[in-house]
Amino acid sequence: MNIFLILSGVAVSLVITINLVGAWLLARNKDIPQAEEEVLPGVAILIAARNEAATLKRCLQALEQLHYPPDLLTVWVGDDNSEDATGEIARKICSAHSGWHVLEIKEAEGEVKGKANVLAQLARAAGPFADFFFITDADIAVVPEWIREMLKYFSPEVAIVNGTTVVEGGSWFSSCQRYDWALALGLAKAYTLLPRLGKTITAIGNNMAVRKSAYEAVGGYENIPFSITEDYELHRQVTRRGFQTYHASVAGTKAYTLPATGLKELLHQRKRWMTGAMQLPLPMVAMLLIQALFFPCILLVLFWFPLAGGVLYLIKLLSQFLLVRQSLMRLSESPGFPFCGYELYSFLLSISMLLFYVLPVKISWKGRKY
Repeated sequence: MNIFLILSGVAVSLVITINLVGAWLLARNKDIPQAEEEVLPGVAILIAARNEAATLKRCLQALEQLHYPPDLLTVWVGDDNSEDATGEIARKICSAHSGWHVLEIKEAEGEVKGKANVLAQLARAAGPFADFFFITDADIAVVPEWIREMLKYFSPEVAIVNGTTVVEGGSWFSSCQRYDWALALGLAKAYTLLPRLGKTITAIGNNMAVRKSAYEAVGGYENIPFSITEDYELHRQVTRRGFQTYHASVAGTKAYTLPATGLKELLHQRKRWMTGAMQLPLPMVAMLLIQALFFPCILLVLFWFPLAGGVLYLIKLLSQFLLVRQSLMRLSESPGFPFCGYELYSFLLSISMLLFYVLPVKISWKGRKY
């Protein structure tokens, strides 16, 4: 028992250390853009949409507010065999704008499926009109500065620039997800700032920009291995070919996502993410594993040493809040007060996710099984 207690204490201390180091790195290091382009490039925004009648209008209305020359911008919505009014909504809004298009996606391109298949076909259609592909989701609302700010972080070596996504709060459940995303993306950004180890670990598929020449160099989605985490696979392929990627965590690169509406949707979302997370660099996987083990470890410490465990738990809450605070402040988002309700959410989600991940249940995403 002593060895388990010692290991638990070490794990709890590591979680606190990770949070504090992450908060320090975020506070100390600011994103420095490259020089702005003298000539603005052509940009194509790609949106894969399946059964998104409830969210697509919000997404497209946000794109209407973009501060970018209309003659250099095209928008491409892929209606992926939707069973609701997604296509009708897309066509109605897009018909009012020159350069806005709706493609009906009926067939798959070879072995590629789902979102990757839609993006592959949209990129092929948009290619002649663009130097950069900007990719977002139908439940996302980007800020007006999105394109101009994202472009600032490209250099000749950079193939992908990620923005940072914020969950819209409101209810207890959505506010928990907002806190959770800020914590996760804050850690991901902090990881890029580590000396020697630091690098962008993935692409963020609902808020990313890809240089067309790099996308074509890897053959596009239709010619890379299929993955349900298609953004991570694209990131892996471009970095294998010597390109760099960048995670920009500033207000002009943020986008707002709608929260998962219920536990079932949330569990399937997280199981899909975990599929990609298992392929991350070993230090990042270890960091995530230590975070996941926090609750069983702190319970063991609390059982044997209640006072010490209580103090460690309070320090963990403070360190976590500091990390979330820095993550949100970089985006000009109010961090608010420490959201203690998040701990109950995190505990229940950790237990549920552990059980759900090991069960032989296929991932349900946009009405399809993977």
